[in-house]
Amino acid sequence: MFQLPSRRYTGSKTRLLPQIEDSLFSHLKTFENLILFDVFAGTGVVSWHFMKNFTKNAKKNSIFLNDKKQLFSKFLINDFLYSNYAIYQGFFAQETFEIEKLEELKQTYNNLNPENLKQNYYKKSFGGLFFSQNDAAQIGFIRDDLDSLVKNKKITNKEFYILLASLIYSVDRIANTVGHYDAYRKNITLQDKLKFNLIEPLKCACEVEIFKEDANIP
Repeated sequence: MFQLPSRRYTGSKTRLLPQIEDSLFSHLKTFENLILFDVFAGTGVVSWHFMKNFTKNAKKNSIFLNDKKQLFSKFLINDFLYSNYAIYQGFFAQETFEIEKLEELKQTYNNLNPENLKQNYYKKSFGGLFFSQNDAAQIGFIRDDLDSLVKNKKITNKEFYILLASLIYSVDRIANTVGHYDAYRKNITLQDKLKFNLIEPLKCACEVEIFKEDANIP
């Protein structure tokens, strides 16, 4: 399963996490009712880091790892890009889902024969450029199928976002780019490499609110 930090993303805060952590903890004056507002969340790695790793010891008033009680009681996570919003919903939204259903769909998508798939937007727009023709055909089919499944209520909204985030991460692994998607590498022989894998949603005992807003607007 994909962990949240495994995504390629120019400008990710992953390498800054130790500095962010030191700065945040140096300014903490209480360990009660803490809320983390990740206003420019990007990859979401800052929220993931603090949600996954940090809890508190109420008796000693100190911070330590991997306990049952979360250090932050609430996370507010924001980014105006829909792709990031979808990933936050997949990883962070604390809603139930059926893992068996997701595993079945994963198997179905990995067993697709691209030669039997109809022309779609992704194959037409990105085949032979960012992906091989066959991979682009599969990506397009899966993306359209997810919309159909959620529209017909065969999957829940949470399951939809888990699958959509899984598609984004699976595509990211094979894309003919160096980490940004405004250009692709030329003179490259593109091979069929798509393998659909699931993300690993994060469970926590905290409240999570996810936004898709422009943080520069008051």
